[in-house]
Amino acid sequence: MVDEAGLDEAKLRRGVSRLRLGMVLFGTIFGALIGSWDVYVALSEKQPTRLEAHEFGARYGGEQWLEVRGRLAVEHAHLRRSTHDAHVDENLGYLHVPVVAQGWRPEDRVEVLATFGPVDMNAAPDWEQLCPGPSCVTGQVRRAAMKDLDTRFPGLRFRDPPVIVNVGTEPSPPLLMAGFTLFMLICALFAGTTLAHELRSRRTS
Repeated sequence: MVDEAGLDEAKLRRGVSRLRLGMVLFGTIFGALIGSWDVYVALSEKQPTRLEAHEFGARYGGEQWLEVRGRLAVEHAHLRRSTHDAHVDENLGYLHVPVVAQGWRPEDRVEVLATFGPVDMNAAPDWEQLCPGPSCVTGQVRRAAMKDLDTRFPGLRFRDPPVIVNVGTEPSPPLLMAGFTLFMLICALFAGTTLAHELRSRRTS
């Protein structure tokens, strides 16, 4: 007599195994793509590209490591609590500040935001420490778009999307990212080969 319950359980286990392999394959391919992009940035941008805030919209060409010179519109700074797990119990947040030209008015469009932090949520921002000189807004461009701009910066207009500079960051060493990318590719190859074998076994069984 066929143990149907046992067969169903075996099918379920195989299905879960294939799902996990598919997730690993997708994740490693995604990781390899990110790593490849980081290697490209590290090799092609040896120094940050310097841009003035008043000409940013006309001159910015998609560079990922920037030094933006202009005025920090601290009157429009927005402090948001950090969502990083490591900061949960430390009351830390990030300051997002428009970087604008001298003579900028609130009705003018904002091209760049600078992100400083993490900073103490309970302390007033020490702008002299955060931005001690004209080249303080130097860092990599944030990949993810910022949501709720209207809520965070009421009354301001932004380019779509604004360029967000994570102050104090720089490209990872190319050798390190090349090693990471190679590891992701090896994992993707292993997961893809195993998944293909599993699917072939299913068709022939």
